[in-house]
Amino acid sequence: MLENMKTSEKVLMGITIVAVLGYVGWKFGLEEMLSNSGTSDSQLVAAKEEFEENREVLGMRPLIERKFVEVEQAPSNDRNIRPELAFQEEVTDISRRHGFTVRSIKADKEEIEGVDDYELINVEMRTEGKFDQTARLLKAFNEVGMMIRELELDTAIDRDLVETQIIVSRITEIQERSSFRRDRRNRF
Repeated sequence: MLENMKTSEKVLMGITIVAVLGYVGWKFGLEEMLSNSGTSDSQLVAAKEEFEENREVLGMRPLIERKFVEVEQAPSNDRNIRPELAFQEEVTDISRRHGFTVRSIKADKEEIEGVDDYELINVEMRTEGKFDQTARLLKAFNEVGMMIRELELDTAIDRDLVETQIIVSRITEIQERSSFRRDRRNRF
């Protein structure tokens, strides 16, 4: 049959066969293969970004470990009083050592989302002092591993003193509350 066809007819038949095979191939997989190649590139970019983020976190490992050691080495509560009261006393002592009279102070606890064994203790205090004295106080809090969560300074042009409202925090291991009650009863 091909022998009786002219060259132009053979070329036309070849083009028709290639076109039909191309169409069938396109509909049954070639289209999907080509469109997935673009998705692979975007997946590769996303994986590379995630890798870089993880690499940054790993680069912070020494800092994270140092901060964890600070938390673990936080002053222990040898007197068996509630942790928030012990922390409040510590904040008051540091403030007094730096020449501050604490006008008001209160402590509370805050859960840390996603963490079961630790909680955040916050101490809010108001005090008044000179600028350089306030800076030394903030540095002292930082040196013992306390976090300054909020800081509000208020002064006037004609005053040397600065009114300060500070919220200082520390992460602490959650203690059993019953042990504090039991020890209080046994003290008397």
